[in-house]
Amino acid sequence: MGIRGKLLTLMVIIITVPLAILGVVTMTQTSSLVTDNTQVFLENEMELKGNNTETVDSRMSEISTQILLNSEMQDGLSGFDMSDVSYETLQFRQDTEEFLFSLTHSNDLISNIAIIKPNGTLISSGGQSSLLSAEELETISTKPWYQKAEELAGIGSWVGAAPDIIEEGNRISYVRLLNSMSGGDPLGVIRISVDREAFLTAIGQDAESVAAAINSWNATAGSDEASTAATSGEDGEEEATDVGKEEEKSHGVVNESTGTVFLVLDSNQANFLNPSAPVAEELKSTFQNIGSETGTTSTTINVSGNDYLVVADKIGDTGLTIISAVEKSQLLSGLSQVQTFMIIIGVVLVVIALIVSGIMAIRITRPLNKLAEAMKKVEGGDLTVRSDVKAKGEVKVLSDSFNNMVSQLSTIVTSVKVATGSLKESGDYLTANSASVNQASNEISQAVEQIAVGASNQSESINAGAEITDTLSEKIKDVVKSIYTVRMATNETEKMGNEGQQKVTYLTETSTESMGRLQEMAAEIEKLESESQQINTIVETITDIANRTNLLALNASIEAARVGEAGRGFAVVASEIRMLAEQVQSASKEIADMIHLTRNDMNHVAGQMHGVRELFESQGELIESNADAFTNILSGVARIKTELEQLDNGAGEMLAQREQIVEVMELNANVSEETAATCEEVSASAEEQMASVSDLTMQIGGMDKQIIELQNQISSFIIEATDFVVKDEDETETHDDIDLQGKTEEHAEDDETISRSEAAVSVEDEEQDEEAEDTQKKE
Repeated sequence: MGIRGKLLTLMVIIITVPLAILGVVTMTQTSSLVTDNTQVFLENEMELKGNNTETVDSRMSEISTQILLNSEMQDGLSGFDMSDVSYETLQFRQDTEEFLFSLTHSNDLISNIAIIKPNGTLISSGGQSSLLSAEELETISTKPWYQKAEELAGIGSWVGAAPDIIEEGNRISYVRLLNSMSGGDPLGVIRISVDREAFLTAIGQDAESVAAAINSWNATAGSDEASTAATSGEDGEEEATDVGKEEEKSHGVVNESTGTVFLVLDSNQANFLNPSAPVAEELKSTFQNIGSETGTTSTTINVSGNDYLVVADKIGDTGLTIISAVEKSQLLSGLSQVQTFMIIIGVVLVVIALIVSGIMAIRITRPLNKLAEAMKKVEGGDLTVRSDVKAKGEVKVLSDSFNNMVSQLSTIVTSVKVATGSLKESGDYLTANSASVNQASNEISQAVEQIAVGASNQSESINAGAEITDTLSEKIKDVVKSIYTVRMATNETEKMGNEGQQKVTYLTETSTESMGRLQEMAAEIEKLESESQQINTIVETITDIANRTNLLALNASIEAARVGEAGRGFAVVASEIRMLAEQVQSASKEIADMIHLTRNDMNHVAGQMHGVRELFESQGELIESNADAFTNILSGVARIKTELEQLDNGAGEMLAQREQIVEVMELNANVSEETAATCEEVSASAEEQMASVSDLTMQIGGMDKQIIELQNQISSFIIEATDFVVKDEDETETHDDIDLQGKTEEHAEDDETISRSEAAVSVEDEEQDEEAEDTQKKE
């Protein structure tokens, strides 16, 4: 494959591979991020709805408790008989209906409240009180909600949607057994009917989704069969279905904007809001093992081949489990468009890369082909060729380098031709000066012996200094180890100090938050005290009205007595009014006493809260003092770390200088040893040089033959014409004589230079010995 093909392949790989990897990684991370964000959103939504559901349960429990604690109702229900039409019975019925009516209208969630006695008496908040027939009583007593209330024996419980016994339509209900406060038999069952739409809105479901769900449920629950299915749904006896099918989304509350399906399951894993719509078995099996555990649970389930992200929250002891489910394929549906867009971009980039790389390959390979042709000509010996490539950048530099190389090669060939002539002359010169070389060798041998003696003395001094340096190094290493140990202990102290400071900071924040909560409680207590004062004023007003009513009743009795027999009926009414006024006075007095006790308790609580506030203030001062102490500790540790760093740096510099000293001494020792060895080698070489001179003469003869062969090879190169001038034989001989005389003088100067060098070497050896002694004295 040529350069062009390689460039095209490389560009395609560079563009395609990163794009593919980036696409896969981006899609994977985006899919995971979308799923995680949705799960966090659903968990937060479930936590909020769970809190709201607990609030609704608490409100229903409070209302049922008000009914249980009504002593007048307790006394009246124990002997109440709907068939009795006496004034007292009718008055009790009216008072009870009005009481239930006031409770109903005090809470927007409640549609109606009914009390069913075991004898068939039905009292409701809407005024539909009646005496049930034996068949109606038997039908109601077999209802799951009635049986559940009897089983729990006074504990409130939620029951799934079922036909209301007072009004038309299906409603969820809160049931509780009404036990006698005197310890007798149960007085009846309380059923608080709650509208499903109000319930969903109260726990935080959007109104549009709730309205759509209610319409769907009402459309599928208009027949008796739907009611029967709702009854069986409360027992948890229905077949599983796929909650993921589009036609069955009406089983829960569907948020069309997010695709989330909201369900509420009762303790039997049945659909609490719409029992006629069964729940998938996969969903039941997933959450039936929650047991008594409360809190948010997240999981993924597969229903009929579709994966669902499901988040559930079990609501305390209510037996209810709220669930939000969303299909994963719907979450990731928007990513398919992104994936298609990325593929299109990748294809476009690959096409652009192919076009650009093709153009670049043509522009690069064209001048390279021309340059290759010129190189082939140089390979054939033609040094006159030059590259005329018109390009820029690296190709231009390569072309210029080629031209410079050919020019230099031509110059080298010319220089070799000249050098071969000079080399032949040098061979003649070497032959003539063999005797001078022998004499110089003898002088070198004597100088080398003197150098060897000085090198031996210098090596001994260096070895002694090395031993002292090793001892100093061990001491420095001990100091470094100690510094390291102290540093580690300092770091541990700093870490513990930081942890302590963090804990003090957290304690400060907690104390501040507690103080804020305490102040809020104090404000609430003051508010309650103000409201109790208003209640006291109202009670006084009621007492005053009762006194006036009593006075009016007395006047009416007197007037009736004056009238005689005709005013006897009016006297009875006046007597009843007076008795009622006296009861109001008595009740007002009891209320006033209770308000007085309550205000005393609130004053006592306010005093205790004042004491707690003083304790919190003292605690805050101690925490602030501890924080200052930790700050001082950390400052001290920081200063110690700074000092340790300086000690560590100093020790490091000492070790570095010690290493430099060792290196210098080792270098001197090596130089001394090498000098001694070199002296021996030079001495031996001087002896061998005498024998080599004769061999040199023979080699010069062989060199003449090689010079002739080299001249023949150089003649094959084609070079440009030069300005060399060919001299005649007379001038050449004269030039040779001058060169020979000059070389003889240069040889004499070389002998003097060798003598001066030997003297300089001796002086340098003496100076090195003196420096080594001075170094040992300093150490």
